[in-house]
Amino acid sequence: MDILNTSNGQILRALTIASQYHNGLMRKSEPIPAIIHPITVALIVAMHKRDPDVISAALLHDILEDTAYTSNQLKTDFGPKVAWLVNGVSVLEADCDNQASWRQRKKAYIDKIAVNEFDHMLICTADKIHNLSSLIMSHKTQGDKLWDAFNASSQEYAWYYTTLLQTLRKQFRHPLVDQLGQLIELAEPIMNQSLATIE
Repeated sequence: MDILNTSNGQILRALTIASQYHNGLMRKSEPIPAIIHPITVALIVAMHKRDPDVISAALLHDILEDTAYTSNQLKTDFGPKVAWLVNGVSVLEADCDNQASWRQRKKAYIDKIAVNEFDHMLICTADKIHNLSSLIMSHKTQGDKLWDAFNASSQEYAWYYTTLLQTLRKQFRHPLVDQLGQLIELAEPIMNQSLATIE
């Protein structure tokens, strides 16, 4: 079964462009090509919503932050709705200046998600489910050395995930949010503290 519906021209084009621009990039948490992440996020999204624009945006959700592909290219190639969706799950210069700290950028992302709409939150939650699943799996083989590849400590990630989860629970009633909450509980040993104590 073609869950991603790659027979749809737009979705196939999104997959092609995402693969092209993520070519050569690797995941921080595991030695696999970065393109695996947006494909997995799109698969999660597609199991809950079949809208080609939303699936395309899921495939492209990291492209503005992680590659040289621009917002103007995105709007030209995929139209205003996909551009709006991807912009809504990206931290860009308009949201936070380039000198901002890791925590400031994550706070800007959470603030942006808090005022966005259902489809943004669907992509966001799918994104965090795969990221956190990857962290949990990688920690089993790498241990705490895993954190050497990241720009923030495990405690900072604990703050980020719990704060984002609180935001999603207020705004987005969906089974995926429950799944993310379960993953966060499983991640407590990785964060080296009880996430319930993070403020």
